[in-house]
Amino acid sequence: MSRVIAKLKAYRLDERGATSIEYGMIGLFVSILIVVGVTSIGTKIQSKWIGPLAGNL
Repeated sequence: MSRVIAKLKAYRLDERGATSIEYGMIGLFVSILIVVGVTSIGTKIQSKWIGPLAGNL
């Protein structure tokens, strides 16, 4: 039983996986910001350039 407790304590103190999870979360947030930014820019470009062109067809 003491070996199980020792393994659980060692697992709790191990921080190797925390770094990869943090990098994954940073990547997630950056990708969300990119999608939001590109969508916003695309909507503005569409309303400025494509909207008037479509009205003249």
